[in-house]
Amino acid sequence: MASSSRLAAENPIARILPLLDVPHLDRGFDYSVPAELAEEAQPGTRVRVTFHGRQVDGYVLERLEDSDYPGELTPLRKVVSSHQVLTGSFRELVEWTARRYAGTVADVIRLAVPPRVSRVDKEDLPTPRAVDTDTGVDCEPMLSAESQTAWARYRWGTSMVGALPGQRVRAAWQLLPDEDLAARVCDLIRIARHSGGAVLVLVPDQYDLDPLLTHVRHTLGSDGIVGLSAASGQAPRYRTWLHALYGAVDVVIGTRAAAFTPLPNLHTVLLLDDGDDIFADPRAPYPHPRDVLAHRAEAEGANFLAAGWMVSIAMSQRVADGWAHYLQPERTELKASLPRITAPGDSEKALERDPLARAARIPHTAFRAVKASLERGEPALFQVPRRGYIPTLVCGNCHEPARCRHCGGPLSLPHSRGRTDQAQLPVCRWCGTPEPRFTCPHCGSHKLRAATIGAGRTAEELGRAFPGFPIILSYGDERKETIPIGPAIVVSTPGSEPLAPTGYGALVMLDPWALTQRPDLSAEEDTLRLWCNAVRLVRPFAYGGEAIVAGDPSHPLVQGLIRWDPCGVAERLRLERKNAQLPPSQHLIAIDGAFAAVTECAGEINAEVPVTTLGPVELPAFAALPAGSTDIDDEPVRILLRVHPSQFTELLGAVRKIVRYRSASNRAEPVRIQVDPVHIG
Repeated sequence: MASSSRLAAENPIARILPLLDVPHLDRGFDYSVPAELAEEAQPGTRVRVTFHGRQVDGYVLERLEDSDYPGELTPLRKVVSSHQVLTGSFRELVEWTARRYAGTVADVIRLAVPPRVSRVDKEDLPTPRAVDTDTGVDCEPMLSAESQTAWARYRWGTSMVGALPGQRVRAAWQLLPDEDLAARVCDLIRIARHSGGAVLVLVPDQYDLDPLLTHVRHTLGSDGIVGLSAASGQAPRYRTWLHALYGAVDVVIGTRAAAFTPLPNLHTVLLLDDGDDIFADPRAPYPHPRDVLAHRAEAEGANFLAAGWMVSIAMSQRVADGWAHYLQPERTELKASLPRITAPGDSEKALERDPLARAARIPHTAFRAVKASLERGEPALFQVPRRGYIPTLVCGNCHEPARCRHCGGPLSLPHSRGRTDQAQLPVCRWCGTPEPRFTCPHCGSHKLRAATIGAGRTAEELGRAFPGFPIILSYGDERKETIPIGPAIVVSTPGSEPLAPTGYGALVMLDPWALTQRPDLSAEEDTLRLWCNAVRLVRPFAYGGEAIVAGDPSHPLVQGLIRWDPCGVAERLRLERKNAQLPPSQHLIAIDGAFAAVTECAGEINAEVPVTTLGPVELPAFAALPAGSTDIDDEPVRILLRVHPSQFTELLGAVRKIVRYRSASNRAEPVRIQVDPVHIG
């Protein structure tokens, strides 16, 4: 019931979703609408209300004539922003994401809507772009002869691009190694604009966004084409987001959170390198843009393309389900665009020439290829799995991991940085205690050896092997975007490889086992993705380009790389996971936290929907305790709940129910729940 004093004459009740941190209050609450706020407080606007004695922001879900609440309703305090944000397809997307990831709508809104900037809200409303819609015209006149030839390099590429204007295309697009991706993005934009639609492109990070946005604007002009990422700054980011909401822009190129950007008449979504774990959002409810964009494509009738040099297992599953199809290069085009890819000792003749090839960290064939590249005036790239000097140590006799005698942590040898004293001693990576005299508890040996030689040590070795050439390191915060033209040795960690203006003449992938043997379900998929992304930077073999992976040539991943068969490897890994009842053929829900809280929560969910319980196991090293954890003495663990897709929706409902119940009953110890986590451990 609403108070009768000075209320809106029409629909005097507003149902508000308060932006709270507690799951059991993630629903609409009725408030009365004062007459002076009647015009502004429209569905989708941001408002401020009094909730349990404190001021909180929320969104108007709807305006009503009456309320079922028997008492007197509290009035709205103010309209914070008159932009109608939470409406239509955007509201549907936010609510779907909350259901799909067993989260709260409030949490999804925090991810989907950039932080508000009041001065931007006061600016004039942007004007929607004028479009000329002509969906009955074939797309070929929009594309140059060069573009049409480029699409014809793919099996069924011409047919697919011809279907983009009117039909709904869903493709797992395996890119050619020498593909001009920016040019193909421009093609997709031309086709969408010709159909009166908008385009949303998602890339892993700012290193990918900046050059792509620059190229697209240079080719098509800046009008209506924007970049959207946290690096833009709060005010520009919020302004750009509002321009997209009102249709003042029709092309958005952004990073992870841009997946939610509202765009009227969405025509095409393109997701680049969807297997990159940077797309795994670290904030609740941990949605993946691949699923968000796939849902948008279905709900908004848009084309969906996931493009990458490696096809993800998740997209392979969508192909197997019939939801998408592969867009693969013609074999002749593929062969012409690749460098020669080899592994040491991958043939009898190679072993005869270099009998120690498989044992050497940097085999003779790699030195030969690098030398040839430098002599041609071209840079050579070394991919090293770790950035440090000597990241881990093992016993020099029995090869068991070297552990700290005080806490059991791993020992490592830090970079000396010019020191000759204690910095040369092994140091515990957990407690920082130096180890002056290591004794192996397994065999009694005092010898140590490096398990993996990092990028720093590798750079020093290569500097001695190839004197007179510049050495360039690229890793982490020291990542280089590009390198100068000319011969150089580039040592990079995977994913940090800088672009060479004319391409690399040689690539050597060192210590591949350090990637493939990581204790993570996605290790093999991620390894091949990182290799493929590096190989595509190398010049074709016709110009002398060579890529050497310094690993076992019989390893299935190495063979997949040599054959350049990303789709085949993805299919093999998908089937292996299916046989083991692992994602993506099954769904997993991870529950992290203190042992007692996790086991209790898993038991409550299992009582609602019987599922397979895996664990508890020790909480993976990469996973922190849930925020607000207080029982630090209780062992932190992870439990996985496994369920067949046919029960997935039912399980999600049960999880949300239990989470709300635990929130309402004020359970002291929190747990973190992740649906289909990228990293399982």
